[in-house]
Amino acid sequence: MVLLAFLMMITRQKAISQVVGFLSMENGLFLAATSATYGMPMVVELGIALDVLVGMIILGVFFFQIRDQFDSLDIRHMEKLKDN
Repeated sequence: MVLLAFLMMITRQKAISQVVGFLSMENGLFLAATSATYGMPMVVELGIALDVLVGMIILGVFFFQIRDQFDSLDIRHMEKLKDN
């Protein structure tokens, strides 16, 4: 799983598929760590924290891209489109 995720990170051109590869590799490392030992609670907490951190970074990038494209994050602009 780790090697396939690493291959996905290397060969893909889009940032989203590279992030999916990174998260798959991180989850594969977690699976290998928990299967090799009888449980690692600190590793579990660090893995969840890393997933949340990467998710927040991706959401931030999306929000900045939306704001740059549409000059606002206000959804009232979308309601105007719906009314037309």
